[in-house]
Amino acid sequence: MTSARAVVLKGDTVLVSTNKDDRHLLPGGRVEPGETYEETVRRELLEEAGVEVRPLRQVGIVHLHHTSPKPSNYKYIYPDFLWAVYHAEHVRDVPEAKVPDDYEISSELVPIASLVEKDFGDHEIAYLKAATGRS
Repeated sequence: MTSARAVVLKGDTVLVSTNKDDRHLLPGGRVEPGETYEETVRRELLEEAGVEVRPLRQVGIVHLHHTSPKPSNYKYIYPDFLWAVYHAEHVRDVPEAKVPDDYEISSELVPIASLVEKDFGDHEIAYLKAATGRS
């Protein structure tokens, strides 16, 4: 596993993050040396979204495979890598914990009922359904 990510729920809402590339339902990031996957989820959500979470359970694994040649300066596992995906509960907003960067733009809790499924990847919708127990 190189990363840990989470579907973050609060009641009937889900955390939707926006970065330079897209909107997504699986915020998170790379595991640092000595960290558990749950610690990674907590740290990354604080840094990226300013949100404190409680990881509840792992709901799956995403297997990714690069199809292009490895860039000469790429320091991570290549071509295959995995994400551990969790269902996490929103505990509280901690905006001062957010680490400013030039990639993550915003995060917000959005009513699940208002999501347009085609706006997200099939895998994200599948993990949202696994986290909420919906089919």
